[in-house]
Amino acid sequence: MNRREFTSSRKLDHLRICLDEHIESGSTGFDDIRLVHEALPDCDMDRLSLETRFLGHNLGSPLFISAMTGGHPETKDVNAVLGEIAGEFGLGIGVGSQRAAIENPELADTFSIVREKAPDTFIVGNLGIVQLRDHGIEWAERAVEMIDADALAIHLNFLQEAIQPEGDHDAGGCYAALRELCRDLKVPVIVKETGSGISYETGIRCFGAGAACVDIGGYGGSSWALIESHRSGSVAGREDLHLKGLG
Repeated sequence: MNRREFTSSRKLDHLRICLDEHIESGSTGFDDIRLVHEALPDCDMDRLSLETRFLGHNLGSPLFISAMTGGHPETKDVNAVLGEIAGEFGLGIGVGSQRAAIENPELADTFSIVREKAPDTFIVGNLGIVQLRDHGIEWAERAVEMIDADALAIHLNFLQEAIQPEGDHDAGGCYAALRELCRDLKVPVIVKETGSGISYETGIRCFGAGAACVDIGGYGGSSWALIESHRSGSVAGREDLHLKGLG
């Protein structure tokens, strides 16, 4: 299996594991939130609007379908459904990492199907910061062009990389690459984590680099430590399982 086939196969592994295995870790914190009831609203509910603006675009409500998948032929149907939902309700939506389709353009339709199903929707492309560092703005521009993206998310997933047997452990030069991208790319850049969160200090650095938005992608829900442990073939006894609660 060559590199681009391996990248695509990994996307299917991730989707299968999320569907078939227990990969959730901890609480998102929503159970601790109690909404204050307004007993005397003094307004007409039929005149209320959930519409909002985000990065210069109108959204039907302040909800966003975050990046999930793409990059393997079997993921196209998933993104088609997500695109239809986003288009119907006017939600923003992000696609999964587009690396596989940049390496193998035959997979581009597994991502572009989102734009096909939601032609007027705010759509965010997705590229890893390591790929940005290694390939520069050319890959970022290809990711944007592939789906006619309105913004580009650069994902930070170094915990996942540290656990993956084939992961890239070199984070050197990534901040400089991010700064150059924010300066030169024609669409807004969003910096996002993938489940372990972004600290206040790191968030300030991202904004200092020129990021238009920071998606904290915090602890709770899917754990990439668990997902990658399942991919390795053995959850029991893996030393990295204590990292499932990091974030």
